[in-house]
Amino acid sequence: MQLGRIVLKIRAAGTSLGANVLGAADLNAVMTNTFTPKMPIAFVIPVSEDAKENECHPSINQIVYERFGVIVAIPTDGTQKDKTGLLAYDQLHEMRNELFGPLIGWDMGFSEQIYYRGGKLIGIDRAVLWYQFDFEYKSRIVSNPDGFGEIETTTIDNRAPVSSLPDFDRIWAQYILTPSVKWEDLMNDPSLDLPETLVPADMTQFIDLTDDPDAGPYGSGFARAFDFFIRK
Repeated sequence: MQLGRIVLKIRAAGTSLGANVLGAADLNAVMTNTFTPKMPIAFVIPVSEDAKENECHPSINQIVYERFGVIVAIPTDGTQKDKTGLLAYDQLHEMRNELFGPLIGWDMGFSEQIYYRGGKLIGIDRAVLWYQFDFEYKSRIVSNPDGFGEIETTTIDNRAPVSSLPDFDRIWAQYILTPSVKWEDLMNDPSLDLPETLVPADMTQFIDLTDDPDAGPYGSGFARAFDFFIRK
């Protein structure tokens, strides 16, 4: 895992954590000593790796699920204004949104972008609330030119381009309910309120919903008569 990149990404995001984002070694030093932060602080740690079976033999093509955690420590100020720790929980909610910004959807050059896997309370006392947010991404082990396995990386510029087609916001459709219905009658039916620009589609684009499986080339929605097209 490239946790150093993740630490720097959060630091550069302008969150309320500022530069108070550290690594696993720093967390170990904190946990072994009395620690009462004056402001929120976070630690990025490795959590787990799970790998699927190799999909290609004798070469290598194996998906790895890499999970890391962001542990935050938030002062509860339990001896003064916030004796119940409620303000710390509210701050935790805002901090989660701040972490989502730089992390979720971030393409680090592996098989899949980072996504959120959930969170859990680690501990709380009159001084500190500890909470862990878990994130995950998929990487892939492939064969290098020498035949050995390595994690595949792809630069953003080499990603498959996203389609430039606009999103569809409406779909016009018409079903033939019986073999006797005529297309011209449907087009001229004022109750359907079809757009004037609607162009009659080819009949093979329609699905025949009649009870007779042999009434039309598609039968009962492909259930029984689909093989009409391959019979000789």
